[in-house]
Amino acid sequence: MSGAEIEIPRVAIEPIECFRESWRRIADEYWLFVGITAVGLIVGALAPLGVLLGPMQCGIYLCYLGKWRGEPVRFETLFRGFDYFVESLIAALVLMGVGLVVVVPCVLVGIAATLVLLGLGAASRQPAYVSLVVVAAIVGYVLLLLLASLIGSFFTFTFMLIVDRRLTAIEAVKRSAEAVWRNFGGMLALSLLGVAAGLLGMCFCYVGVFLVAPITFGAIVAAYQRVLGIEGAVDAGSAGPSSA
Repeated sequence: MSGAEIEIPRVAIEPIECFRESWRRIADEYWLFVGITAVGLIVGALAPLGVLLGPMQCGIYLCYLGKWRGEPVRFETLFRGFDYFVESLIAALVLMGVGLVVVVPCVLVGIAATLVLLGLGAASRQPAYVSLVVVAAIVGYVLLLLLASLIGSFFTFTFMLIVDRRLTAIEAVKRSAEAVWRNFGGMLALSLLGVAAGLLGMCFCYVGVFLVAPITFGAIVAAYQRVLGIEGAVDAGSAGPSSA
């Protein structure tokens, strides 16, 4: 399918409802999805330059697409993401490239500002500057997270489009950005809620990240269904248990 053939409507994206639907759909196989997302994220982080990140993301979403269609979900489906290796790798590199172009200058500015504040503090010997540096660092970190969420939100549907609509990486990036832009408020709120859930998970010795990740991925799939549709998807209430 060509990306130009995909119609992208404006719809109401309610982040809380997307998370609720995610839980309703995967609750019966929650621990299977914990395993799928945990292994996918860990393996995806093993190689540099996003070499494995793309295929693992595709594999994770293949599992979710099966669940949304009421099909049996199997752990080995995760590794079918390698069927989309080339396109997913290109998409991952594009995502990382955009992130570096936008985020790295902000980090450098933040470091420079911190060094200036520390220098002023050392020159004036005022303890108040230490507090100022701490506050500035916290504010800078929060702003960086917000910026990352803003940029990342435009790529939200990229890997879903690669596996669901068989788009090329560039087409998937374009259509994802277009879909998010047309539904920007709800998608940005969904992205921020996902970041908040991840931060909450990190508070529990990082293990919590793997416990909230399945629900976050599911919320993205729920939003995807609302915007772009999933052929063959069954109602959340009628989706029966799948066998692993």
